[in-house]
Amino acid sequence: MSSLPVPVNSYVRQDSTMSDPNASIEVDFLLPTGILVPFHCSGSQTVADIKERLWYEASKYPLFSTLRQHGWYVFMFVNRKAEQEECFDETLRLCDLDLYKPLFKVMERKGNEEEKKMSTQISWLIGRQVKEFESSRDPEVTDFRIAM
Repeated sequence: MSSLPVPVNSYVRQDSTMSDPNASIEVDFLLPTGILVPFHCSGSQTVADIKERLWYEASKYPLFSTLRQHGWYVFMFVNRKAEQEECFDETLRLCDLDLYKPLFKVMERKGNEEEKKMSTQISWLIGRQVKEFESSRDPEVTDFRIAM
């Protein structure tokens, strides 16, 4: 029995509909209660609008009464670089997020929110996580930082 070669990226979903603002995407939301709430969203909807609708949809599910108001929570998702990312900027549209899969984990806000938001923005600008950048042991990078 011969096996066919499998392309390296065959397991990576390259879905262009997630970057299309006019597309309707089925998105799953994992609430802190362990309940999974699925519904369709437009790519042009903002995170704030989606969160508001999520709370309306979640009210139809058990354990909703144990949740706080939606302002206490933030969405976490996995981006296309396979990194977990928290979405603090609720003005972003769904199509603007670099989603690997349309799945969000709803988490309580923790830590210094402004610092996390700034770190996220810096990561978008430099193209890599700030943690990776800070942990670089490359002597050339260290010399450059000292010179700056």
